[in-house]
Amino acid sequence: MPAEGAIESTLKIRLELLTQTEQRRALYLFGAAIFVVLFFAAVAPETFQEYGASLAVSDNSTTLRMTSLSARNQFIVTAVRFFKYDTTIGITQDIPFNSTVTLGGQVGPLKSSSVRVTCPIGSAACDWTVLDVQPFVKDGTYAYKMDLGNTSPTSSCSIITSATIRSVTVRNEFTDYELGFRYGFLSVTIILLALWLKQLRVIPWRRWMPEHKWVLLLLCMLVVFNNPFFALNFTEDGWLFVFVDALFQTSFMAYVLLFWLLILDSVASPVRRFEFGSFYLPKILLVMVFWFNAVAFLSWERVQEFYHPVDVPGDKQNEEGASMLMQKDRVKENTPTTLDRVMS
Repeated sequence: MPAEGAIESTLKIRLELLTQTEQRRALYLFGAAIFVVLFFAAVAPETFQEYGASLAVSDNSTTLRMTSLSARNQFIVTAVRFFKYDTTIGITQDIPFNSTVTLGGQVGPLKSSSVRVTCPIGSAACDWTVLDVQPFVKDGTYAYKMDLGNTSPTSSCSIITSATIRSVTVRNEFTDYELGFRYGFLSVTIILLALWLKQLRVIPWRRWMPEHKWVLLLLCMLVVFNNPFFALNFTEDGWLFVFVDALFQTSFMAYVLLFWLLILDSVASPVRRFEFGSFYLPKILLVMVFWFNAVAFLSWERVQEFYHPVDVPGDKQNEEGASMLMQKDRVKENTPTTLDRVMS
């Protein structure tokens, strides 16, 4: 039966047993891994795809139609922005505006009669106002129809000259990249886990050092972090798999904290004693406090993001949330222009 020192020397579980060449090699591998991650982040495709249509007060109505959609588009956020001719006047009021959405042949109203908008002084463009949020793309075609209701040159809203409606969704290419990135690293993790188990297969479990077990559990938690069920977020409607993804991520972060607490304490301790009550239990209790809070917060945040991807806390959550998603706006300040697609 191999002695503990022989096991350590064979598997190089402790950094002080590595030679200078092996330490440099480990540093190079770590640097290469960081480079690969940064490279994939740099070549990531554009995230959002935009559809838009414009409507003047003199027009009857306009329709924004999106086709060839799928669950890979993840969500759809539709917002409207009004334009005024006088930049010296700021208003916050209800604007007559009617809008409907057609989904699967069924037509339903989004907001009727009016929408409340804010138009700041010094700009011809008003703030974005959210009309509709679809947290899950259920159909291949969405059509939004809008008209300016009773707005006329003689109405109290005569300052409004036109409106732009825009829908934002996630590009299929970005979803494919996201899936490939996640499952690619999942495959690498499984390979590393298999190699680690192959190294330890000749050693009985009772002879494993504590560090061996910690690293094995770390690799298993890395598999959990990469979430083998991640693709179900795009195929199943609802919050369940969103919660599962948040649970897996927080569990991995909690174990990483526990792992380093164990490693640092074992290095600093002059005597290698690993009783559960004195060595493991205090660290586990500390990490559990972090884990419970992290699971509660991240799960709430992810579920809220699923149902309200543009909402932010505050009285102006619609306007601010829409502006966050529409921040790549290319509309000129004084005149609305045609966006990526205009269907009228």
